[in-house]
Amino acid sequence: MFENIIIEPRRANTDGQGLTRAVLDPLADRGSTVVPIASKRQERPWQGSLSSVDDEPFPPDETCLLCPGGKRANGKTTPKFDVGLLFENDFPVLSPGTDLEVANFSSLPLIEPPHSISQLYDQENDPAAISLTGECWVGVYSPEHDRVMSKMNPDEIRKHAIEMYVTGYNMLGGLIRVGENKGKSVGNSLIHPHIQIYADHKILPLQHGLSLRAQKDWQSRDGKNMMLEITDFELKHRSKDIIYANKDWAFYIWPFGVYPFEAVITPRHHIANMSDLMDNEKKSLAEVMAIMTRTLAVAFARPNRGAEYMMMAFQEPKDDSKYPYQDLYFRVKTYLRQLDLTKYFAVMESMGQYQRDTTIQWWVKRIKKASEEVMKLGVDDEVDLTELSQRFNIASSIFNS
Repeated sequence: MFENIIIEPRRANTDGQGLTRAVLDPLADRGSTVVPIASKRQERPWQGSLSSVDDEPFPPDETCLLCPGGKRANGKTTPKFDVGLLFENDFPVLSPGTDLEVANFSSLPLIEPPHSISQLYDQENDPAAISLTGECWVGVYSPEHDRVMSKMNPDEIRKHAIEMYVTGYNMLGGLIRVGENKGKSVGNSLIHPHIQIYADHKILPLQHGLSLRAQKDWQSRDGKNMMLEITDFELKHRSKDIIYANKDWAFYIWPFGVYPFEAVITPRHHIANMSDLMDNEKKSLAEVMAIMTRTLAVAFARPNRGAEYMMMAFQEPKDDSKYPYQDLYFRVKTYLRQLDLTKYFAVMESMGQYQRDTTIQWWVKRIKKASEEVMKLGVDDEVDLTELSQRFNIASSIFNS
């Protein structure tokens, strides 16, 4: 049967050396997301293309859609502004529908897959569809084309970015998602710094739904909030892995993440949503964001353009219910598994088993060293990271060590 197939003999037992470990993501549904950590795969040969480290200063762009005076695709002109600009997305994923009525997300079930042909197809024999109602907004947090967050001081971050997060939450209703795509590796083609704000009115997106349910179940069993308890444990028992913390917030590598690099900014006491932020909490959050974005800019050798990442905020929905188990927190992810190497979610990942090629210690070593160097420059003022990034020599001494 196998006469034309050559089969190499099995390797000898390694007595447990190099065994793959796996962690359970607590924010998935009842810990069902198993994340193997196969760090030896970092050594595998790579013959494909590398991700170029494109960090030339942003050139002036008279065609930029988001600069004051820029012409947007729908023919509108971006108005002049000094601090920030919020406008409805010209190409929204969600539509307002006939009204802006918001569902009660505490009782809204996760969307279940169809269980019969009659649920799978409609009366015209087309795939059955549901309406996605809500609002989509774009927030431009600086009129300057190259004013990425890593170039801002904490007061600027508070005034330009955090106040925009708060405004978006206050003006919209439903499940309010705030996120920023930054860089080509995450599919962002608009260089000008901006964020996305989605407000789902009727549908509970899967990741948010799993997160809400996991946190609710955790509190019902433990009596404590999941994110607060994890952060407290990290600070008390894994303090060497904390990148930075102040009295209100902690920034650390998320040990249970699926992406090659995944970090979180979590509160140290209960804060449910953006609107609950007190002035001192906005200032301390801005401090952490300044340190985080500067650290990643240095660690990923992008001092001019800033690191490429996805940053998303999770917070309680804005409806008639209360969510005492939900804390406002941020997740920061990147597809880069090395300085110039993008992680692809390939065939086995597409079949539902994500895997991480790096250990948390691998990232802590690199990110913490970068943050220590950044802290030496001070936090409160704007800093030029170019010289530091060059001295850091990230490509040879850190990422390849």
